[in-house]
Amino acid sequence: APQAVAADTNPQLPHFQRMDTLARKVGGDNPDAEYEFAQIDGRYDYRIRGHLGDIRYLGFTINAGQGMTPRRQIGYISDEMLDVDADGNFTILLAKQKPSEPGNWIPIPDDASGVLVREYIGDRAVETLPTLDIEIMGEAPAFAPPSDQELAHAIIGTTYAFLRLTTLHRTVLPQLLEEQNQFIRATSEELGGAISGADNLYMIGSYQIEDDEALIVEVSPPDSRYWNLTLENRWHEIGDYLHRPTSRTLSDVEYNEDGSVEFLIAHEDPGHPNWLDTSGHDFGFMTFRWVDGENTEIDMPTTRLVKLDR
Repeated sequence: APQAVAADTNPQLPHFQRMDTLARKVGGDNPDAEYEFAQIDGRYDYRIRGHLGDIRYLGFTINAGQGMTPRRQIGYISDEMLDVDADGNFTILLAKQKPSEPGNWIPIPDDASGVLVREYIGDRAVETLPTLDIEIMGEAPAFAPPSDQELAHAIIGTTYAFLRLTTLHRTVLPQLLEEQNQFIRATSEELGGAISGADNLYMIGSYQIEDDEALIVEVSPPDSRYWNLTLENRWHEIGDYLHRPTSRTLSDVEYNEDGSVEFLIAHEDPGHPNWLDTSGHDFGFMTFRWVDGENTEIDMPTTRLVKLDR
């Protein structure tokens, strides 16, 4: 899916394209979120206009790097950093020199390549997604059919996305392949800013569970506007969250009296209110996302492997 997104976009006629759907996965993505992507090119300047909606978190990661060169983050802005009017509208300006018009300016280099948008949702039934639009600032280039060079560039970008996503398990905390049933604390800088949220704190672990076993995960959440726990398979593909409980947000858990939360990860439902379904995978990854948690003291989750009949 991300490979198709990379091929379908056009920096001369930019638009935001949904990377994920209820059935299409991106790779290590958050099921309780939506991801939008727009391809850009440093030869042009861009204007993004939008409305916040009322979701829990909105973040824009601006990346550079083209072809087969590694992508790098060259700018980031979240909803709490935006200049927003009384109606919830905002403007982001991606330009090499600071424009005279009002808006949040993010300078971009010649090899600027994309805008990745994260929209975190606590409860899909009641929250409204943002609206976004992107255009070239100034005179846009005249329309022309794609050239051979542009098509080749899109194919190369697609190849890069394929290689990057199919090797995530080797690059994202690879020690978790051996260190199972525990969590590691990781910031966006440690995971790579091009693929992670700059103001997220991540706690990532791996599980190894036999058919008759369950993993109990206990955590004391901070006072955060957003957090969730998600299961992924060995290749950091998220599960079928349309039909299975493979992810839970702060709005979708039962809390203990002291505010802590106990999750139970197992292959079948034992009647636990915070059960997470492995989707049949004996081994997989588990990821906590804490928004604005990088500088917050958050106790590491504890884990306990038990027999399912207990």
